Amino acid sequence: MERNEKNTLLKLDLARQFEVLARLLEIMRENPFKIRTYRFAARIIRNHPKERLDEEDIRNLSELKGIGSAVVGKSLEYLKQGKISKLEEVKSLFPDSILKLSLETRLPSKVISVLWKDYDITTPESILEFLEDYKDVFKIPELEKKKIRDLFT
Repeated sequence: MERNEKNTLLKLDLARQFEVLARLLEIMRENPFKIRTYRFAARIIRNHPKERLDEEDIRNLSELKGIGSAVVGKSLEYLKQGKISKLEEVKSLFPDSILKLSLETRLPSKVISVLWKDYDITTPESILEFLEDYKDVFKIPELEKKKIRDLFT
């Protein structure tokens, strides 16, 4: 996270935190309303007119319809501590390989969820084997398959 002496942060860094949180919650099959809220927050923050946000800018987000105290609180936490504890907590629930797949690829959340939640596939070898076996079903682009292979080899 990029900060400066005026205690501000880049809006894109903050938006990314909410995008990642939404993706991980989606993979975990959590409450779709929370997922939508975090995606909405990411979009609002990404479209904020200022590139850098300070505490006042973040507090003013609550004036926008659909941005509640939870999003503002998490945003302030990120401004002050450089992390969002809820995101760290959610990350800790993921097996390493599934987290890596979630954060470093564009593999659809539903595919990752099926791997982990339905088939309990969590090792790099078994992930690669599963994706190869079901490549036609999931229609994963060749470039993405290469990226996933490179990630685990």
